[in-house]
Amino acid sequence: MAMSDDERKDGDDLEDGAFAYNEKKSKKKSTHIGRVKMLREAIVAAVTPAEMVILFKEMMSEAQEGNIAARKLLLEYTVGKPQDPELAETVKNLEEQLERLIRGF
Repeated sequence: MAMSDDERKDGDDLEDGAFAYNEKKSKKKSTHIGRVKMLREAIVAAVTPAEMVILFKEMMSEAQEGNIAARKLLLEYTVGKPQDPELAETVKNLEEQLERLIRGF
């Protein structure tokens, strides 16, 4: 038996499998995203390039001493996370297809 809009709770599925729109959650998420952006901007403004060099060198020293977490962070921020070779090939193929579409062949 289908529920009326008044009976349905926030986040309940509709009969067709879609989710009911939840304005309250949507506004909360939007507010959260804005707050995170604001905090990131404040952090970037508070740190100088010279301080970042010091932090990076400290992390490098920790990595050289065997700190696994420091090693992982150092590699991720310098070389990047390892990618799945199949994913890289798929991305390459999609980029080639897109380029052909743009050029009209």
